[in-house]
Amino acid sequence: MERRVNIRTTNVQHELAELARSPSQRVRHLLKVIFEKIQENPAAYPEIDEVPEDIDSILLELGGVLRKAPLVHQKHDYRLIYLHWKEANRAFVEFQFIFQRRAGYERIDWDLLSKRLGG
Repeated sequence: MERRVNIRTTNVQHELAELARSPSQRVRHLLKVIFEKIQENPAAYPEIDEVPEDIDSILLELGGVLRKAPLVHQKHDYRLIYLHWKEANRAFVEFQFIFQRRAGYERIDWDLLSKRLGG
């Protein structure tokens, strides 16, 4: 049985294009591996544990979770943040943010995410 996952990248087109043009062949390869792994199993990457209460409520309503996929190679250290949910036995993934990893997740714009989720 073929597994179909609807992957949306509208919110991260610019960041994806930058990674796809990376001078590092390994970074480009890891990006491809992440997408293949999500296509195979959208729950393959861990959930983000610390989500603000208002966004957590929205996620509960949607029946979704936020997940983080690491892209790490030498000095390159990125996080790909995506929303994962299911409808009618079909998985959906919508990328929300791609950013260089720093301590914590202060780069997640929780207000923007809330708007994107209809909050």
